[in-house]
Amino acid sequence: MMDVRGLRRLAAALALALGMTLGAASASAQSPGTSADPWEDARALYRAQRFEQALPFIVEAIQREPGRAELYLGIARTHFQLGRLDEAVWYYDLYLRQFSVPPDGETAASRQIRERVLAERTSAHDARGDEAGTPALPAAQDSARQRFLERLEEGPVFASRGGGAIALWNTLLRTGYARPDLVSLRERLVAATRAEARALLPDTLTAIPALSLAEWELQQTRHMLLIEHAAEESDDPEVARDRAAAHFVDGQILLLGQNHAAARERFEACLALSPGFIPAHIARLITLIEGSDPEPATIREALTEAEAALVARELDPTAHVLLLQAAAARLLEQVPDTAVEIDQLLRRAQAERMERSTVRPASDD
Repeated sequence: MMDVRGLRRLAAALALALGMTLGAASASAQSPGTSADPWEDARALYRAQRFEQALPFIVEAIQREPGRAELYLGIARTHFQLGRLDEAVWYYDLYLRQFSVPPDGETAASRQIRERVLAERTSAHDARGDEAGTPALPAAQDSARQRFLERLEEGPVFASRGGGAIALWNTLLRTGYARPDLVSLRERLVAATRAEARALLPDTLTAIPALSLAEWELQQTRHMLLIEHAAEESDDPEVARDRAAAHFVDGQILLLGQNHAAARERFEACLALSPGFIPAHIARLITLIEGSDPEPATIREALTEAEAALVARELDPTAHVLLLQAAAARLLEQVPDTAVEIDQLLRRAQAERMERSTVRPASDD
């Protein structure tokens, strides 16, 4: 079996002969660790032959973009340079199995790259020796993956005192887990988080949930994860709903802190994305009514918009009158707690509507 020095000499020779991805430098490359892109940091560190330091940047890059083929070739070559032959062969095999043939079919260029990678893989395998057996990654990674999936199935994703599936997701990433199935694992995490968030804020909601500051902050964390994993320019309606709800939650936290102006901006941002979300209309009214300088004209305009939303949802139109009464009472300083008052008035209107809908006309018999 080749010693580590011999292995590194071999790897260096391969790098010169094959034009390694990690070694392709640009004249304007940034210093190691100064780029916003972990892959660029890894490349800079690799060129400086600081392979141990390059490795965590490559892992981070894979965890950000687990479907990016060149990253797996990069991590294979870095393990090769470090003499970690099991890991090198494992990632070479992964690259060859999943990424070496383009989705549109093999071309002359992709065939040449695959042949080069096969040569590297063969060198790493031969350096391991015939007795090495099938390479495997650390068992801790597979164990962390299994624990995450079990907790994701059981729920919750986010727990009030920490823990939950999100904690095990972070543990999985800390093990250095860098495999393509991170794509599907992340999709499952996002789907479970969205379901958990919408259980508290469904589209059909017509009253502001009575949550504590800690509960709103936990909801904010859920939406932060959803927004983080959404594409910047995504026009997916599900993502738009997530962003609207995130604005609403931010507004509730600001409102609890008596920051009425900033809260109003968040509620208006929510309504721009989701004009029919009744709790945002109510919350905006609260910021206008409880603000330091209530303006009747602005409040009436907001009430008119709230009425339109209520009518569009086929809710009892009298709810608008009740909201107006609450606004007028606040302006006359007759309501000590407008948030509760408006919420109670709206609930009462809904209850009255439900009662009327269950009354049947008397029979002529």
